[in-house]
Amino acid sequence: MAERHGFDVLSVFGDLMYQPSLFPLLVAARHTRRIRLGAACLNPFTLHPVEVAGQVAALDLASHGRAYLGLARGTWLQQVGVAQTRPLRRIAETVQIVRRLLAGDDGGFVGREFTVAPGTALRYAPARAGRAGAGGHLGASRPPGPPPRSPTR
Repeated sequence: MAERHGFDVLSVFGDLMYQPSLFPLLVAARHTRRIRLGAACLNPFTLHPVEVAGQVAALDLASHGRAYLGLARGTWLQQVGVAQTRPLRRIAETVQIVRRLLAGDDGGFVGREFTVAPGTALRYAPARAGRAGAGGHLGASRPPGPPPRSPTR
């Protein structure tokens, strides 16, 4: 129905204490062919970047490469005792980790908020793995200052 009415994108809110956005997005992937699909928005305070990458990869597979990722610092986290310190850095590092994992990079990551050990990789191939611009549907700018250190292979 969304495609018949000319929509290009379907976003599903991923707010805490509501149904996770992945389920309705997977249903939409099954019933659409053209529109881009994504959560609006996941947050790196309740989901580790590796889990975020797994959700994007699963949706990307189900939608044949139409997934995108929305990230935000989240809301209502104070109700469950989750502090939201350094949200820009946390979001920026999440974007870097998710892009690497979606591209099949298992070189690891060492940042100020997150660490991912070398050898960590998704155990299945996302739809965009190995393509030029893998992770290209991830939009965020890096906060000012030097980039986080990452290990070399």
